[in-house]
Amino acid sequence: MSCKSSTWCSLKLTGSDVLLIGVVYRSPGSSVSDNDMFIEQFRSVMKEKHSHMLIMGDFNYPEIDWNLQMSHASENHPSQNFITCYKDWFLYQHVTQPTHYRAQQNANILDLIMTTEEDMVDSLHYGEPIGKSHHVVLDWTCNCYGHKSQSKSTKYFYDKGDFESMKNCFKSCDWERHCQDVLWMRCGKSYIIRFELQLTSLCLIDVLRQNVECAKSLYG
Repeated sequence: MSCKSSTWCSLKLTGSDVLLIGVVYRSPGSSVSDNDMFIEQFRSVMKEKHSHMLIMGDFNYPEIDWNLQMSHASENHPSQNFITCYKDWFLYQHVTQPTHYRAQQNANILDLIMTTEEDMVDSLHYGEPIGKSHHVVLDWTCNCYGHKSQSKSTKYFYDKGDFESMKNCFKSCDWERHCQDVLWMRCGKSYIIRFELQLTSLCLIDVLRQNVECAKSLYG
């Protein structure tokens, strides 16, 4: 699908997943009706609920500070409407350095890369402009799927622990002798470490535990 300011295509991924790719150009001289159509096009796209989205192009909103995600323009300015909608759509904007340079003008971010997942864009590079263009060249790696890293952790079932045995063990410990130890006297931190080790050993003995596989989803 396409309209006056953007072109869209879809790429089938795994299973029922679909990546929607949008290339956008918004003229800085856009009329009120053009700006309204621009936002409506985005709203229509967002309603389709694609599993993955990659939207890029020259949006020409120099009024927006992307570090603060706010526009410094007046309340009725088109950039105010866009940044509000951007937040409502829960997109991630990845360009953080100026992309447009021109003599006697402040450098600013006009070219944007937006996705539905935070880690879909990797290794973003800002290259030299081509020819007489005032815009830098952006290239990056798009990751639609990540991998899962496996890690082991220990969970304690404190509600089933033998706390009476733990209490008796603490009572039987010769804390006065430990406190008189030369090493402990030199560094109060060592005392804390010894206490933590003692507590941990009691947990391992008297509190039921279970090793679990923790999978964390990563893009990369």
